[in-house]
Amino acid sequence: MSESLRLIKKYPNRRLYDTQTSAYISLNAVKGLVLSLERFKVVDARTGDDLTRTILLQILVEEETAGVPLLTTDLLLQMIRCHGNSTQTMMLTFMDQSKQKLDQIEVQPPGLVYEDATKPNSSGQ
Repeated sequence: MSESLRLIKKYPNRRLYDTQTSAYISLNAVKGLVLSLERFKVVDARTGDDLTRTILLQILVEEETAGVPLLTTDLLLQMIRCHGNSTQTMMLTFMDQSKQKLDQIEVQPPGLVYEDATKPNSSGQ
C-alpha cells in the first residue's frame, strides 16, 4: 500500500484522470485501487470539490446490481430513514463499530493453506 495520496481528477465529460499514471482510468480501475488498499482522492477537475464518496457510491451501485447484493432492501430503507433524524448518530456508531470488526478480520487468499494465522506452512503453500 502506497503512503502517498493518489489524486484522480473527474472531468465534466465524466472521465477519470489518474495524475500518477497520467492516463484516463475506468471506474473498475478505481475499484482496483480500493481492493489493493491504495490511498486516493477523487476531485472535480474544475472546482476541486472532493468527489471520493460519490465515486465510491457509484462503485457500490455497480457491485450491488452485478451480483448478490451486500446491502439488503430493508437495510437501505433503514439507512434512508436514519438520515437527518435522531437515529443517524446511532446508525453511524453501529456502522463504524462494524467496520472496525471487519478491519480485524484477516482474510486469507483462496488456495493458500496456513498452519496458523501468522505464518505460511512449511510445505511452502
